[in-house]
Amino acid sequence: MSLFARCPCASDSPADLNVGEEPKEEKKDAPPDAKPDFSGHWVQVAVEGDFDAYLKSMGMGYVSRTLAKSMGYGVKKVQQVVEHEGEKFKMTLTNPKGTKVFDLLINSAEQDSVDPVEDKPIKVQLYWDKTSLVMSSRSEKPPKELGKTRRYLRDQDTIVELESPDGVRAKRVFSKAKT
Repeated sequence: MSLFARCPCASDSPADLNVGEEPKEEKKDAPPDAKPDFSGHWVQVAVEGDFDAYLKSMGMGYVSRTLAKSMGYGVKKVQQVVEHEGEKFKMTLTNPKGTKVFDLLINSAEQDSVDPVEDKPIKVQLYWDKTSLVMSSRSEKPPKELGKTRRYLRDQDTIVELESPDGVRAKRVFSKAKT
């Protein structure tokens, strides 16, 4: 699973994922392919899609999925503090399992990182697809694709769309934290 995905943080209620929908930019007068700035303190406020199906597709067992569901899949429990400047992307992720810091570059190069759930080494790649920041991840031992995440802005929210290697999708919705 990807860094943006590996925490109990979505709903098992089916919802329209709007797959293939072009993400909306926060600024209406920005050029069509302007890269958004994801900086800020974000709190997960909602989920969209069948998150139980996503977790199952990612190999999570029934007991763990049931626990994730009982915790609301992370709604109001998961926070991300993002520092994003140019190619630098630093995220401090806080969820019920603890706090992890990820300091990565958006340059399509494979980078070393750590799975935030299992604390195992993984490889990640961050790159732009128009106005979406995409991250693919894989484990080395055993070699296995861990899926992709697509981060983009929709109105005032950050959307993190999760996709398992089998193509099962769900979304996490983050709003700016009230200060």
